[in-house]
Amino acid sequence: MGIPPTNLPSPGPDSSYRYWAFISYSHRDEVWARWLHTALETYRVPRKLVGSPARIGSETIPERIFPVFKDRDELAGGFDLSERIRLALEQSRYLVVICSPHSVASGHVRSEIETFEAFGREDRVICLIVGGEPNASDKPGGGPQECFPEPVRTRKTLDGDLVPVEPLAADVRKGGDGKTNATLKILATILEVELDDLKQREERRRFRRRVRLVTAVVVFALLAGLVYPLALDDGISGPGGEAFRRFLDRHHLSLLRPVRSEAAIRETARALRSRLFARYSR
Repeated sequence: MGIPPTNLPSPGPDSSYRYWAFISYSHRDEVWARWLHTALETYRVPRKLVGSPARIGSETIPERIFPVFKDRDELAGGFDLSERIRLALEQSRYLVVICSPHSVASGHVRSEIETFEAFGREDRVICLIVGGEPNASDKPGGGPQECFPEPVRTRKTLDGDLVPVEPLAADVRKGGDGKTNATLKILATILEVELDDLKQREERRRFRRRVRLVTAVVVFALLAGLVYPLALDDGISGPGGEAFRRFLDRHHLSLLRPVRSEAAIRETARALRSRLFARYSR
């Protein structure tokens, strides 16, 4: 069960928040929660955005979205939230829900969503679809595939009636946004900036990475083109090595092997002829 709004103090719009986001997830989706937690906290915010006023809270946009709350107490019985989790939810700007059939079945996830929304922050819930199908429960027999927990699919009116809503969602499934775009969508929402600003930064980062890769390949090729001839000159066996060394010797171009003078070569040849003559004249 969720916590009634009357039991939860709601911070004012100028209050400071400890966490940029709270990640709510089923323990069966912990791999996705760990991935998202790392992706959010290690993302470098574009320089032109750093220092701008944050729309929610009294801080400015930092270089990194840190901290993001992920770990929670797994309570042995019931679905009541611990005081630590209540406080973390209260001190979080946004709630990011890892959405899958596992989260739909999780009482912890439902309680965390209801508690966060009870602060009057229904518009600050972001869904990350990792499995199942959105709104599958609206179709006959589709309930087991539903990925959106009920609190994010519905909202109470002033009269207390539940009405369906379309949750804000990013999708990492095959055919969806993919990991990179899903992360950027979540970050753009948390930072209250244009998605294109983050996408441009990501494109520049990818371009720089490609330039570094091409540069590394060119440098390696140049080094290989220099080292291999030197290795052949030094006498290491390799394709074309003998012909290459003869060419160097003929033109006195060897760098690693001393080339004898003509007089030394004549003297060596004379001694060789003398030994051969002595052997065959016996």
